[in-house]
Amino acid sequence: MNCKNCDEPLEHGAQFCNHCGARVILEPFTFKYVTQDFEERFLNLDRNLLVRTFRDMLLRPKEVIDGYIDGVRKRHMNLANWLAVAITASGLMIFVIRNIYPESLDMQWMIDAMGESSKDNPFFQNMEQQDPTENMWWMEYQAILYILMIPIYALLAKITFIKQKAYSYLKHIVIVGYTQSWLSLAMTLPVLILLPFGANYMKMSYWVILIQFLFSAYVYKRMFELSFLGIVWRSLLFILVGIGIYILLVIAVVIFMLVFGTAFVA
Repeated sequence: MNCKNCDEPLEHGAQFCNHCGARVILEPFTFKYVTQDFEERFLNLDRNLLVRTFRDMLLRPKEVIDGYIDGVRKRHMNLANWLAVAITASGLMIFVIRNIYPESLDMQWMIDAMGESSKDNPFFQNMEQQDPTENMWWMEYQAILYILMIPIYALLAKITFIKQKAYSYLKHIVIVGYTQSWLSLAMTLPVLILLPFGANYMKMSYWVILIQFLFSAYVYKRMFELSFLGIVWRSLLFILVGIGIYILLVIAVVIFMLVFGTAFVA
């Protein structure tokens, strides 16, 4: 008898293939088998990689991330699958927001908070007149933006922890990838629960940013075994590095437009 996955010969009585590690399935495809398989994969905490990865990223992120870097693949979801699940969850949330609860994108509360000063501001006047979903065109590309931000965050983290030689830039991408994916999954369900009760997504996004920053700091504190003051200092340094890179990018764009702007106008 050969393995159904890799077609290599199986030992007599084997429950798993010695070549690819796949489980040997001998039971007929019945409703009972489907039920048991579903329970084993999705309801059993010890065998459900998704739930286990989510739980361990909260309780022991260093074990998950270092395990993946060191080649452990059976205990937790690999980075590619973890990212795919997170992007899918985020995409579902964006679809629900734009198509079912577009009113949650309304920015009128910001205009009201600005008071009289917003009346003469063309930006706020245009925002007030437009459909809320028109200002959120970027949501259609959120999966691309999500992936592009990972190497940027990883670069900031690498500069912040430049003296920590144990983790290369590539390893920081792994850290950020696992961290941001956990945040995406953790934020999706609460947002979907609150939307039917009239919650404003744009207001919630500020809390999401705060939680994102705090959880990222927590993960790096666990990864590098830093003290409380140590992670506070690193967090401030991360912010300063980010601001510095942003200013440099703005200057570069301005210089580029000054030098080549006439070519675009022509």
